[in-house]
Amino acid sequence: SQVAEGATALFMEQLRGIHYITDRGAQQLAADIEYLNNVLSALSMPIPPFLSTFHACISTPRDQVRDLIKSDGGAQLDLPTAHLVSKIRRISLE
Repeated sequence: SQVAEGATALFMEQLRGIHYITDRGAQQLAADIEYLNNVLSALSMPIPPFLSTFHACISTPRDQVRDLIKSDGGAQLDLPTAHLVSKIRRISLE
């Protein structure tokens, strides 16, 4: 579990460093995050809110991200992370 925790922390650090992603890149990244989430689940480890929010926002079609964030109101999503993904995908939330 320590290896998984370390890999997850490094992965999340790298996600924070992304400045821009294309729609195709977002699809691939969503698949990569889903894979990591499956590994964490198989090890009975919690999925960090940052990672689950990043996945939700990166896997949602571009034209639906604004609605996803506004309809959630912070109930399920980590709003700073949701805003980060919107910035990376160049989606205006206003």
